Amino acid sequence: MTLGEKLRKYRLLRGMKQRELGEAVGFKPSTADVRINQYESGKMEPKADIREALAVALGVDVSAISDINVASWEDVMQVLFEFEDALGMRVEKRDGTTSLVFSDDNRDIITLISYLNLWRNKRLAMSVDDPNVSEETLRDYSLWKGSFKSNIDAYYEAKEREIEKKYAAGIQSLSMKLKHAEKTSEITLLLRSVIDAGISVGTAYLPGGTGEGACGFTFAVNDLLNPPSAEAEELVTKFLCEYKYFEQLGARCFSDIQIPGNSLMITYYVAIPSFIVITSQISDYAKHKAMEGDVGDGLRDLYEMHFKDELDSTYCNIKDEIMARSAAGK
Repeated sequence: MTLGEKLRKYRLLRGMKQRELGEAVGFKPSTADVRINQYESGKMEPKADIREALAVALGVDVSAISDINVASWEDVMQVLFEFEDALGMRVEKRDGTTSLVFSDDNRDIITLISYLNLWRNKRLAMSVDDPNVSEETLRDYSLWKGSFKSNIDAYYEAKEREIEKKYAAGIQSLSMKLKHAEKTSEITLLLRSVIDAGISVGTAYLPGGTGEGACGFTFAVNDLLNPPSAEAEELVTKFLCEYKYFEQLGARCFSDIQIPGNSLMITYYVAIPSFIVITSQISDYAKHKAMEGDVGDGLRDLYEMHFKDELDSTYCNIKDEIMARSAAGK
């Protein structure tokens, strides 16, 4: 679809005439319809600033009226070949259907997987595949696609604000009396307690140049908003309090929300190299916890001995490391 065709599509979905769109962009009433007609017919292409104004007037993302134009099946195939090379996509045939498949385990494409899940969920929620779906619903669905990035960003931001609001008072109160963790081993023990309290904790790592990689700790958003117990909520509050403390000391901290499966997940990243030890220990403990019922007392005791030995031998001083990196300009 050409840029002009996309402009016409969203203008009609919004129920706007060419003159109305032109005036909304800022063109003079005497030439507004002519200018929009030139864009839609392909006689002229809008400059970047006008394209942004058109997106605002139409209530869509700029990317929705981009220059991408897949005009033939051969164009489609070249795009799919790029997906294979860059994203690990493969083709599968099953039960009379042909599917394009991406691996949920490929963390390099976690944002794409999240987008695909959100797209699927929206189709299901709006019953787009129902043969009796209304024209109004199909119109709303098309407009949702046109504002996809804006809609998703707003959704993620709203969820993060919910979490911040839920824990704000607790963090403020705790920060006044909490003796912050000095060693990485203390954060490992804290996150282990979170898992024991019934909240799953995953780990992640974002590589970066010159040792600037960030270690992440992942929680289900619903677990944070609806913790299984008062103890679990207290432990999460303590973790978030420590997280803010790392940031206050000068560590680079940031969060990321994705939906890699059926649940919305938030990852809290900390760019402290020694935290890679914490991610390893917590990942191992989560696996141990998952099969705890199948492990005998002897193996359980052996694991606890190994866990304690590792804590005693691999810890780092958090404050000293952050300060040293800050002094080195990292």
